[in-house]
Amino acid sequence: MQKKYFGIIITTIVVLLVCNITTLVLLVSKPPQPPVNEMYHHPEKGHKKSCFLKEKLQLTPQQAATFDSIKNIYRNRAKEMDRQLKNTQREYIMLLSNDDKDTAALNLARKTVLNTQDSLFGIIMQQYQDYRNVLDTSRQEQLKEVYLEMFKCKDCKHNNAECKH
Repeated sequence: MQKKYFGIIITTIVVLLVCNITTLVLLVSKPPQPPVNEMYHHPEKGHKKSCFLKEKLQLTPQQAATFDSIKNIYRNRAKEMDRQLKNTQREYIMLLSNDDKDTAALNLARKTVLNTQDSLFGIIMQQYQDYRNVLDTSRQEQLKEVYLEMFKCKDCKHNNAECKH
């Protein structure tokens, strides 16, 4: 009876020892990862768009601080609008999923989606104007080019003669 338990105990100890050694090897051999919020500001990692804009426009420290405050103001407004847009889109999909379609409710939900999208675009353009007001003329041109690049046609990239943009 004791030999039976002794074998189980030894087997359990060996399995636990192998697991611990494997865990230790994995922890020692894998380089530590920086916290997520530090990854965006690490020089070898990708930058967020605001950092890209600051570098592209070669902003002064005062301009960079102003850009950051503008970005924060509009980010909060855009997040709320984006939440509203997603909720309205879900509502629209639910209305479309009903067998008995309520045309008035569908039209109202569609108009709400379009109005919210328009409001989001308005926020982007207000942010552009605020950014523009911080810059001198040459940097305003650079900012315009960055924004034009963001709003290029995905299909033609404005290389198509038929594109009116």
